[in-house]
Order: sequence, then C-alpha cells, then structure tokens
Amino acid sequence: MSENGIIIRIPKIGTDIMIPGEWVQKRDELIREAQGITVENGTQFEAASELLRMITKVSNALEKQRKDFVKPFNAASKGIKKAADEARQPLEVVKSEVNKKVSAYAAEQRRIEAEERKKAEQKAQEEAARKAAEQEVAASLGLDDEEPEEIIVENEAVAKRARSSSVAIVTSVVIAGMNDNKLPRPFLTPSMPAINAYIREHKQSLQEKLKELDEGETIEAIPGVMVRLETKARSR
Repeated sequence: MSENGIIIRIPKIGTDIMIPGEWVQKRDELIREAQGITVENGTQFEAASELLRMITKVSNALEKQRKDFVKPFNAASKGIKKAADEARQPLEVVKSEVNKKVSAYAAEQRRIEAEERKKAEQKAQEEAARKAAEQEVAASLGLDDEEPEEIIVENEAVAKRARSSSVAIVTSVVIAGMNDNKLPRPFLTPSMPAINAYIREHKQSLQEKLKELDEGETIEAIPGVMVRLETKARSR
C-alpha cells in the first residue's frame, strides 16, 4: 500500500496475437476438402475419419494458442478483482449495516403511513355515511324536494414518510421460505448433471434395452426422461 492509495501489480502483457499464415492456409484447405466429401463406402469412411481428425487437430491448435495468450489477462483480471474486493470489503460491511438501519426506519414509517391512510379512509366512510343518513331523514320528513346530491367525501391527506433524495425506498415481495415437496411441477427445474450421471451409470443396461428396438425408438430411463440411441463420430 502506498501513502495515497493501493498499488495493484499485474504481469506484463503483450498487445498482439498472431494467427500464423500456415494455420489459415491449412484451415482453408480442410474446408475445401470437407465441402466435397462423401461417405458411402469403407474407403470413403476411412478418408472422412482422417479428415475429421485433422480438422479437430487444427481447430484445437488455435484454441490452445488462444488459451495460452489469455492466461496473463485472466491472471491480471483475477489479481485486480482480488485487490479491489479486499479494498471494498470494509466499506461493504458498513454499507450493509447502514442499509439495515435505514431500511428498518423506512419500514416502520411505511407501517405508520399505512395506518394513517387506513384511518383517513375510515373517517371518510363514516362522514359519507353520516351525510347519507341526513339525506334520508330530510327526505322522509319532506324537507328536501330536490334530487339528493351525490355524496363525495375525500380522504384527508396523509403525509408521506421516509422519503429521501439520496436513496429509493422500495417495498418488494421476497421469498421467506420454500418447501420443495409442495412446489408445482412448472416451478421444478430438472438437474441435468444428476440425470446425465444416472444415464452414464446405467449406460450398459439402457443400451441393451434400446438395441432390441427399432432405430429412433425411445424408452423411459427415469420417470419423465426418455432416451434413445445416437451414433456419432468423435475425433481421437
């Protein structure tokens, strides 16, 4: 830490990355070869398999170069974030404490404001009822020959509490608890890692069952999860 601030040291990073011309040339050659390939016999299958291996090898070579190039950037980014997080941490602690106090006061003032508004509404309703009763009495005694006026009683103004030009006071609906056993189906999210792990564990038995079926047919591996056989080439 310096006298006036915090120094964050990052490794030296290059500013240029070169994709070799040989790689671009090889890429274009493979693309041209792949665009005209057919696989209809064993010989063509072997040729296409070798082409697939080369395409994967050339593509992965550039991906490795990219990863090597960005390593110092990632390290610098992590170092900067770590130093910034450490510098902000005590500020975030007091921020949370002040936020709790401001929020607690605002919540109490909103509660008082709601009570005052409810009282004002009740008072207006009582005044409207009183005027309606007076009209009925006047009408029954024949004291008012004119059509009764519409009764309109406005609520008394209620002062707004806990308003600030520095922060927005927002009242939200938040989750206070959850019972997974009662959640409706639309709110349940399948766990793909768990499903895939089960399928890998029971791969052999599932394959045996599926091989007895016609191509494209499915079986239920787990209640609600249908599986089928799929054959794909994978580069070595």
